[in-house]
Amino acid sequence: MVDVSFHAGPGGLWGMRFLRKLYEYWLAFGMAIGVVVTPVQLFLIYVLVFGPARLISSIARFDPLERRPSSRPSFWTAREPRPNTLEESRHQF
Repeated sequence: MVDVSFHAGPGGLWGMRFLRKLYEYWLAFGMAIGVVVTPVQLFLIYVLVFGPARLISSIARFDPLERRPSSRPSFWTAREPRPNTLEESRHQF
């Protein structure tokens, strides 16, 4: 025989209501924790990843965007023209 005492009778319904309320409180607790923890995690990732990367690139004088002032009259970078062929169109990058 299968025991259905948990689902039947006033005690069983109370148990289901209790578990539902417990679940709702648990979800609210998780949301409250997430509101606090997520910004902290994002801040730590930002500081621990981008901070050292910026420090290393400034020490190595690496400027991938070529933002340093120069004596050039323009910031335009001259490129070699590529042939306009079907094969070049298939391999654009």
